[in-house]
Amino acid sequence: RTPGKISYGFNPDTETLTRKQNDYSGIYSAEDARTSHRLANLKSAKFGYYSFEPDKKEYLWLEQWDKEGLPLAVRLEMEFNKEDHTTTLVRTFNIPVARPQEDNQEE
Repeated sequence: RTPGKISYGFNPDTETLTRKQNDYSGIYSAEDARTSHRLANLKSAKFGYYSFEPDKKEYLWLEQWDKEGLPLAVRLEMEFNKEDHTTTLVRTFNIPVARPQEDNQEE
């Protein structure tokens, strides 16, 4: 309910996706983030980051986010191991406060 930081990590050895979160005061005081959710039986988990690339003048999905600011959207694709099959779940999350890089260049 307060501003903070959330991070996700996939461990292929244990087949788990872990969600860790820390509120603003915990970040400021360098407290360890607490694990709030853990998904098990995952075959894979892959994140994608939607961004405007000014050099190419196009929007692209990136496999890694190493830029300043926020991506325009984040996509999470997970494959769950079921008893006799694999189920794929894909979710895309829009980041409403993010702005395309082309808009940021005007400032």
